[in-house]
Amino acid sequence: MKYLLLFLAWCFPFVLRAQVYPEWFLYPSRYPNLVIGFTYNQTPAEVDGARMYCVYQECIADGKYIVYTNEKDDRFLIESDYYYYFPDSLLQAVQERLYQVDCFITSVARRDMACLFSLDSAVNVPKKFIDISQLPEPDWIRKRFWIENGYIYGVGLYTSQGNKNDAWKTAEEQAFFAIMTNIVTKFYSIRLATESNIAREQLYETATALKLKFQLKNIEVMERWNSVKEELFYVLVRIKHSNIHSPFLTAQSQLQDSLRVLKPASTPTTPGRVKLIQGKK
Repeated sequence: MKYLLLFLAWCFPFVLRAQVYPEWFLYPSRYPNLVIGFTYNQTPAEVDGARMYCVYQECIADGKYIVYTNEKDDRFLIESDYYYYFPDSLLQAVQERLYQVDCFITSVARRDMACLFSLDSAVNVPKKFIDISQLPEPDWIRKRFWIENGYIYGVGLYTSQGNKNDAWKTAEEQAFFAIMTNIVTKFYSIRLATESNIAREQLYETATALKLKFQLKNIEVMERWNSVKEELFYVLVRIKHSNIHSPFLTAQSQLQDSLRVLKPASTPTTPGRVKLIQGKK
């Protein structure tokens, strides 16, 4: 307890300044082989860190994503129901070897923290803090998805109002979704026609359901950004193109090949089933 109080006293001047973060938090790509865990929904940071380590290494993302689009092309998320799956043996191995390297307070009122973890107990990082008010706004926050040098990049964002840790987690998930929904091929759209009581004209609305199923390997969280003016958290994620696999993409590729040679495509083989546990979002 004594050491915890000393640690909190040392951190307190920094946490009062909402625009100051540890370098490892803003630029995790500079600290490879380390993982950040958040306290949220009564989940300890070390539990979240172990789960996310597994997700980043290799996981299966499976679920659905329903989007509503109106006549003005405004998009609204109706529902997202998906999970990350990873081997329970990997999670157990990570939990047994995970060491806390550093922590900082994200919310004094909620006693929330973000912590840095490693599988190597000898790892140490410098106490380097960055005031983002002194930095120019990064260009990538104005993008959502792009491909460059064999990597697919996704940007997620979420309001910084409310629970900070939950907002950071949600922004990261949105970055994953930006990648998956831009390359997904299995989707269904329903166009609904409604009549305006004012103009007596037909208005068209679309509800699109995207079926997601991807095997993802070596996910990299590159950067985080807090736009104080916009009250938004941004997270940049990238995945090597060759580390993204989906039975839907395989089926589409085989269909395209069959059209080229004018013969039916072969039936995709079903991968073997392995024992998996449900990862947390």
